[in-house]
Amino acid sequence: MNRSQLELEPGLILDARRAVWLEHERALLVSDLHLGYVWTHRHGGQMLPVGIPDDTLARLALLVSEYRPEQLILLGDILHGDTPVEAVLSELQQLIAGLGQQTRLRLIEGNHDVGLKRALHRLGSDLPVELGFMLGPHALLHGHLPTRLQAPAYLAAATERRGRLIFGHEHPAVSLSDGIASRARCPCFIVADSALVLPCFTTWSTGGGGGEPFSPLGQALLNRRLIAIVAGKLLPLSPSR
Repeated sequence: MNRSQLELEPGLILDARRAVWLEHERALLVSDLHLGYVWTHRHGGQMLPVGIPDDTLARLALLVSEYRPEQLILLGDILHGDTPVEAVLSELQQLIAGLGQQTRLRLIEGNHDVGLKRALHRLGSDLPVELGFMLGPHALLHGHLPTRLQAPAYLAAATERRGRLIFGHEHPAVSLSDGIASRARCPCFIVADSALVLPCFTTWSTGGGGGEPFSPLGQALLNRRLIAIVAGKLLPLSPSR
């Protein structure tokens, strides 16, 4: 184990590449891929550059090749939007045809995934899209408002099993400075009592909130502390409150 990984508790490992490895369940977890980010913004009139390569799927493929998970679980916001652009379907097809051949894909629906089921149907895929589920002792969901009312039951079930409620949605990040001239915005994990929030996997989003959750679910977490990702290493920070 090195500073690019941190075993939060036995069998639950944080990876500085914005992922979580559940060793006992042989499951790799990432959240907020936001595939089609550029095309969705361009479709809405914001001319983001298409010449800058999106390495989301390549980074995810590398993680799968290293961990060799039995399951790859995407914790919501798999697509950035419901955009009728073939390039977005192509990215989703690469995910399904590429990584889906190496491991079992499980998809959790996020607030951006309004067109996900329709896109899967267009690709001829019968992959189910779930709101959340239990995996071993842990409860997995996206964390947006439609699942908020289910969250207490998920949290109670995870706590009873001595697991965690694990979700994304927040895009947590924190600004770090040397106090003089250098300043960097770093994605981070949020660790709380019986809960864990993942950073967004896409690099298009810098994250927000100074590491403070914005959703009702995130704000309800107790004893929050941050583990920032700095230059490929994990840096535990002082509790946020």
